[in-house]
Amino acid sequence: MQNLEKEMNRYRTDCMNIMKYCNMQKQLIKDLDEQTTESLEDKEFLDCDQAQTKVDNIKLKLALAAIHNNNENIAVSNSKA
Repeated sequence: MQNLEKEMNRYRTDCMNIMKYCNMQKQLIKDLDEQTTESLEDKEFLDCDQAQTKVDNIKLKLALAAIHNNNENIAVSNSKA
């Protein structure tokens, strides 16, 4: 009977250790899921910011081209005068 009780206690201890390990793994998975979610949100933000930067860059190039053309027109006008 004592051997059976010892064996039962050993199984109980093993089960408790396995449950602790499972809980630790669940917490780790939860933490990794949160990190993944944060990373995806950061990626979406950076993608949006990058797209806006490209749009701003195109607008600046167009403005610069307009200024350059205006300056050329002024230079041509000045040379004719």
